[in-house]
Amino acid sequence: MSGAAAAKLDKHVTCLWAAGVRHRITPEALSATVAFFRQHL
Repeated sequence: MSGAAAAKLDKHVTCLWAAGVRHRITPEALSATVAFFRQHL
């Protein structure tokens, strides 16, 4: 993937961090993912 293509994808990526959470998918991240797909599908 070219740098330009990666930069374009970065505009569509959301990263949510929660203090003290060590696993990769937080409840907040899961909710954001579900909301995204409900809106766009």
